[in-house]
Amino acid sequence: MDIAKSSVLCVRIAEWTGRRLNKVARQRLLLRLDENNTGYVTLSSFQHMVKTDKIKDAVRSYTAGKASSISVV
Repeated sequence: MDIAKSSVLCVRIAEWTGRRLNKVARQRLLLRLDENNTGYVTLSSFQHMVKTDKIKDAVRSYTAGKASSISVV
């Protein structure tokens, strides 16, 4: 199984995208990638997040500055 430490992955993603990931952005990203709060991200969870999108687009969707509004009917 391929794994990466969550904190290290966030640093590397920030470096690669050229964007600073603040605490909220990291939390959003890790809520998706490290759902059980183990401190590690598996390649499988990363692949499921990205699916067929470009990696930068998938990361951007989870780390966007404003949360999208969801209306419940």
